[in-house]
Amino acid sequence: MILSSLTGPHRSACDDRHALVTETGVPNNANCIAKFKAELAYIKGASNIDGFTAWAAGSFDSSYLLSLTPSSSGVDNAVFVQAVKPNFP
Repeated sequence: MILSSLTGPHRSACDDRHALVTETGVPNNANCIAKFKAELAYIKGASNIDGFTAWAAGSFDSSYLLSLTPSSSGVDNAVFVQAVKPNFP
C-alpha cells in the first residue's frame, strides 16, 4: 500500500511530520468499497496520518463516479455508509 511510505519502517526516525489524506475515493461497487474501507481503516490507525476528508457537494450530480452525495431523497450512498462512516473518529 502506498500509504505505508508515510508510516513504514523506512521512515526517518526523527521525522515527526504528519499527513492528512485529502483526495481519495472509489466507485460505488462492492469490491472497491471493501478496498476503500481497508484504506480508511489504515489511515485511522496510523499514528502519523491525522485523518482523511470526505465531502459531498450538496446538489452535485450523484451519477459522478466518485460521488458521496446522498440521493435526492437524502439517503446516504453505499460508499459513505460502508466505508467512510465506520472510519470517522
